[in-house]
Amino acid sequence: MFSSKPGVVLLLLIVAWSCRGDPAATAKRYIEAGDKHLAAGDARSAVIQYRNAVRAQPNSGEARAKLGEAYLENGDLRNAFRETLRAADLVPGDPGLQVKAGRMALLAGQFDDARSRAERALAANPKNVDAQVLRANALAELRDVEGAVREIEKAILLDPKRAGTYSELGAIETRRGNMDEAEAAFKRAVETDPRFLGARVALAQFYWSRARLAEAEAEFKQAVAIGPKDELANRALSSFYLATGRTAEAEPYFRTVVENTKEVAPRLALAEFYVQQARMPEAVALLEPLVGDPQFGGAATARLALIEYAGGKTAEAHTRLDTVLARDARDPHVNIAKGRFLLGENKVADALVRMKTAVDTDPGLVEGHFWLGTALSANGQDVEALKAFNEALRINPRLVPAQVQAARLELAAGNGAVAVGLADSAVLADPNSREARTILARALLVTRDYRRADEQVKVLLQGATPSADLYTMQGMVLGGLGRRAEARAAFERAAALAPGSAEAISGLVALDLADKKPENALARVDRQLKVTPEDPSLLMLGARLNLQLKDYAAAEPMLRKVLTLRPSQLQAYHLLGNLYLAQERPEEALREFEALSERQPDNIVGSTMAGIILETMGKPAEARQRYEAVVQRNPRAAVASNNLAWMYAEAGGNLDVALQLAQSAKREMPQAGEVNDTLGYIYLRKNLPGLAVPLLRDAADKLPTLPLVRYHLGLALLATGDKPGARREFEQALKLDPKFPGADEARRALSTLN
Repeated sequence: MFSSKPGVVLLLLIVAWSCRGDPAATAKRYIEAGDKHLAAGDARSAVIQYRNAVRAQPNSGEARAKLGEAYLENGDLRNAFRETLRAADLVPGDPGLQVKAGRMALLAGQFDDARSRAERALAANPKNVDAQVLRANALAELRDVEGAVREIEKAILLDPKRAGTYSELGAIETRRGNMDEAEAAFKRAVETDPRFLGARVALAQFYWSRARLAEAEAEFKQAVAIGPKDELANRALSSFYLATGRTAEAEPYFRTVVENTKEVAPRLALAEFYVQQARMPEAVALLEPLVGDPQFGGAATARLALIEYAGGKTAEAHTRLDTVLARDARDPHVNIAKGRFLLGENKVADALVRMKTAVDTDPGLVEGHFWLGTALSANGQDVEALKAFNEALRINPRLVPAQVQAARLELAAGNGAVAVGLADSAVLADPNSREARTILARALLVTRDYRRADEQVKVLLQGATPSADLYTMQGMVLGGLGRRAEARAAFERAAALAPGSAEAISGLVALDLADKKPENALARVDRQLKVTPEDPSLLMLGARLNLQLKDYAAAEPMLRKVLTLRPSQLQAYHLLGNLYLAQERPEEALREFEALSERQPDNIVGSTMAGIILETMGKPAEARQRYEAVVQRNPRAAVASNNLAWMYAEAGGNLDVALQLAQSAKREMPQAGEVNDTLGYIYLRKNLPGLAVPLLRDAADKLPTLPLVRYHLGLALLATGDKPGARREFEQALKLDPKFPGADEARRALSTLN
């Protein structure tokens, strides 16, 4: 008996050594162990086993795919995304894996990658319906909505009984604004498979987005009845009740999700629900056991600190966070919470440091980019803030708060069409968000889509407390629809609620002018200026009216006052310069502004205006000296920086200096078409037409009657190879003014295109 023991031991050692020496066998053993853990619902242990499999065989597509699946079950989306994409790259011929990776790329905002993976799957199997749907969704996100519809129609032909495809068609038709077709597609999905919960939830969300709340609730409840423990159905219904103010009815569905999963994320969500209901003890009871969790401990700590802070225990909240930061100064969740405290305390610079630390530590954390954008916006850095919000949306394209803030900034910058797309998505995801719907209505006004704007305003007016802003917006919409009497009534309601509203008065002035009663318009503005004599918007409105009536004596003091109140008001400079030209008195004006500059050296208006007048007098060298002096005294002087940048670029001077000046002007006046024209022109001169085109498009949209701007856009389009677009812009420039500076060059360019 004892003599056989050494042989047995030796045999076991040989088996163990052979397994250790065979990476495939070792990986297989770890994969099987991971499969058992995953089947038992223990995703964390599964992650450990699959990681071991990857270490044993790094190029195993199967091991990485399973590790990605385990990360997903564990709520770790970033690592799930990374491992699934690696697996798909290792096994390019597996269509199922390509589709799975493509779906994750779609969620991460990597739309080109999603499309290419769908095409790779279709190359392996042209009848793969999932790949066809993935390609459609990627094309929709890439703004090829017509192509997306074609792909969905192909998918329906391949499998007309697949309910999810009809839901996808409904979503794409919604993006196209074809609401009847969208509703029909969503209903067809439910009819095709009445027990498919995704189809019912999609139909319910469509009804919700159209403010058809009773129908939405019925579909949500039917989905829960079919799947009483289904996470999607319960989450959707709880969200619906929360958003519609029926919080008591939301809680059971929240709890159902928590009770039927071992994941931590739903517990954090339930804790957040309790916070919103001011049920702090219950929230704390859920959060405290999570503090030691290696993955979610920072998030739980941050939420507990936020509860303390909101409850007036600011010192305790700071101490809780500082204790964690002393151990781990880069914990992203704790840094975000600390930054939020600092923002509330108006310590914006310190808050920015915290938000940047969070983003640097975890670039994939969507909350980090969102709060960085919020801090940047609070610091007046709207261009950088927009980049941060867009990065948040790249990570999570359906993050409603980021969509709303990005839409707000795009609208402020004059990018109406982009703002419409963002606000549309926000309203679709959260129909109860008045902020999102208000921005959508305003963006639709900017893009002159008055019919859709009218729909949004009607929803906003339902059960709303009357406000001047809302009635003003209604007046603008009705005016755009040609319903002038109703528009006037809306503006008058707005003016009654807020007598000093420049927007309401502007609307009434526009109607007075449309009725050919300029004297009524002027009297209206004059009456209000007696009440609010230092309102820059009203002063600009009065100046424009007086210029239209050729009452230069009345317009001039108004424009001067605007420049005193707002030294960066570009249009006021232009109008005042044109006024002096119209009166043929530039020398007199120059002397006066030079004297103003001497009396008030820190006031940039005098020197800037002197430079503008010298330009109109044909004295560019002297004008440049004035602008240089202004920028030297005040590097943030946007008008002088813009004009000086243009002069440097035109004269063929140092383009790098010109670029710095134009970028400085852009930071101060991101919405100004003139500034975008200057910056775009400099990029063009630096042989960077790809950067120039979007800026010059924006400039042409905002300054559609300036031929030189269209000429610049034509040059940029030609440089990018868009010959039809270039031809269109050159022709439009010459149509506006056959003798504009650059007309001869435009004709020569056209001759090469014809």
